Amino acid sequence: MRQIRWEEAQVEPARWRGLADSHGLSTLSARLVAAAGMDGDGAEAFLYPERADLPDPHRIPNMNEAVDRIQAALEAGERILVHGDYDVDGLMGAAILMTGLRALGGDVLPFIPSRFGGGYGVGEASVRAAEEAGASLVLTADCGTNAREAEEALRRLGMDFLVSDHHLPTADFCTATPVVNPHVEEGHPDRALCGAAVALQVMRAVTDRMGRELRLDPYLRLVAVATVADSVPMTPVNRALCRRGMETLADTPSPALRYLLNAGGIRPPVRSCHLAFALAPRINAAGRMAEASLILDLLLERDRKASLHLATLLEKLNEDRKREQTAVFDDALVRYGAQGDGRVAFVAADHWHKGVLGPVAARLAETVGRSAFVMTYDGDLGTGSARAWAGENVSDFLERCSEHLVRFGGHRAAAGFTVKREKEADLRGALSRIPAGGNGEAEPQIFHGVDPMEADGIWDAWGVLDPFGPGNEEPYLGLRGLVPERIRVAKRRHMFWEAVLPSGRTLSFVWWNGAGGKTPAPEPSSSGVIVGRPVPEAPRRDMTFRFQVETVL
Repeated sequence: MRQIRWEEAQVEPARWRGLADSHGLSTLSARLVAAAGMDGDGAEAFLYPERADLPDPHRIPNMNEAVDRIQAALEAGERILVHGDYDVDGLMGAAILMTGLRALGGDVLPFIPSRFGGGYGVGEASVRAAEEAGASLVLTADCGTNAREAEEALRRLGMDFLVSDHHLPTADFCTATPVVNPHVEEGHPDRALCGAAVALQVMRAVTDRMGRELRLDPYLRLVAVATVADSVPMTPVNRALCRRGMETLADTPSPALRYLLNAGGIRPPVRSCHLAFALAPRINAAGRMAEASLILDLLLERDRKASLHLATLLEKLNEDRKREQTAVFDDALVRYGAQGDGRVAFVAADHWHKGVLGPVAARLAETVGRSAFVMTYDGDLGTGSARAWAGENVSDFLERCSEHLVRFGGHRAAAGFTVKREKEADLRGALSRIPAGGNGEAEPQIFHGVDPMEADGIWDAWGVLDPFGPGNEEPYLGLRGLVPERIRVAKRRHMFWEAVLPSGRTLSFVWWNGAGGKTPAPEPSSSGVIVGRPVPEAPRRDMTFRFQVETVL
């Protein structure tokens, strides 16, 4: 496993004191904002993203041509098939297009491919669905940029094809279709938008063209969930989209979103961690364990009784997902340990549930400190998911190994791939030969020292920095001077303890795998530095967070 060298951050007092004075920030918040490199105008944009104007939707390539076709379809009463995808981003984008086009009087039907039948993106199942629906126009959300075969098949059937997407173009890039995707233009300013945000820009452009008003709040809630779940860069625009969406989530009238918030135990204020670790896994559970169309049905349903029925089905699927995910991760970790360290973590098995490969890859990457590739077989064809570690680009990794793959797709942080069994060894070898960044020494990881008097304000500081994501990663904190109490160990692996802060409030700690199977378990000391991050605590506790420990120095 990758070794980490921990170093305490050193931030010049003059930098953070100016921020504290100018913006009324606590010492801890000001130090963390300054450490993120935010000062002057940059600090204004970072601290108040909700004040920013959303970018002009018409600046995305091919937008005007796509709007022409959508407007014509709406005015002629043509049937439009909205084609999403089975992940959070694709589902949120499809819900945005479905809701927006129906509000404009459109004859719109949805299609979400199955992870277990139709496969990823726009394919043969998509063409069949469009033909059966009697659609004359297929409009995508979060997919379709590289679906040239499907594009040609739809054209042969007399159907038009429009793409709204954010995935990187490849050799299969659609050439006869208006592709509304910032990535088709080199260096485009909107290339960090997720697929749902691109779909929102489409709806903004369409309503603007037709002289109609688009009330943004319902759509921004969906975009916020998608932006966090899809791990796109947290640029000023994406921070603005997320902050505005999260601010109104707690008051949403949507039965679906209210259910998801309640099921996750989420209370205001809504933070990006709630979206990432409570909402997104539940949304993904449908597509991972059954059919993702359940989520779209839930999002579009307005009858409370019908919504409750769908929500009950979703909760059962989420429980199934958690059990399956835990079992596959435990097996994957054992297999990785048997192989020894490599350039990346690559594990494969015949019997794993393909619906949980993505989250297992993410957890494996975090656990072993390597970009992770997790794969299972159905006969001689393997399906895999990749998750990046430390800013690496797993989509680029797969591009370099494309000669060994049947297909692949995704972006920097997450990607999917298909490989024939006979090519597994070649793929494994090609991935191992990709040059590593850095000089091979232990990686420096920065933490910010926190004294006991500051600990009460940690969750408030997280609210200032939120939303988190690539480009605005959660910092590590180092708590010192706290006396551990009521230490206990679960399953000889996980450690739990508490500490009383100077304010009299109790802070709970959890250190997953902290005991490491040792008997007796190593006990944290009041002289040590407890390095980790805050995570939401159950509402019944007297603190709004607990501290998830990474290490004790």
